[in-house]
Parts: sequence; C-alpha cells; structure tokens
Amino acid sequence: MRAGRCGRIADVPEDPTAIKELDLLLQTATITHESIFEIRRELIASDEANPEQAQLLEESARIATIELPGLSAAARQLSAKWRVRSCSTPRGRRRRSLS
Repeated sequence: MRAGRCGRIADVPEDPTAIKELDLLLQTATITHESIFEIRRELIASDEANPEQAQLLEESARIATIELPGLSAAARQLSAKWRVRSCSTPRGRRRRSLS
C-alpha cells in the first residue's frame, strides 16, 4: 500500500488560486450584504426608509442567508476534495478534474 504524499500538515498543498479567489468573493459578498442590512436599519431609525428599500433589503437578505451559504459550502467541499486528491496522487502523476 502506497502512502499519500501529505504526511504532515506542512505537506498539505494550498488551495488553487481559483478556489482562493472564489472564497474571497464569497466573503466580500457576505460583508456587502451585512452592510446593506445595517444601512437599512439606520434608515428606518432615522425615519427615512421607503418600500423600495424594503424590497431591496429582502433580496439582499435572501442572497446572504440562502444563496451565499450554499455557494460557500460548495466551495469548501471543492477545496476539501482538491486537498484529498492532491495528497493521494503521487507526484508526477497527472490529476483528473475535480468535477
């Protein structure tokens, strides 16, 4: 039985650039939607809110609470799958697609 090539934590390869960029994009989107929520709260507190803002906030909340967590989970699964394959594939052997 051949051992994987990632015997120590230091041997585990970094995520590919595309996965890092996707993770950063998801984090940025989450912060953006949280900021939108806070701005809306401030508008309500100052009695400057309107129905159009409420609709936009509802859409933002749906994205932040439903869509982004699903995308983030998919990105984490892809990253984990990549790490497992990277550690179990002998050096020099061609890797298959992650999909």
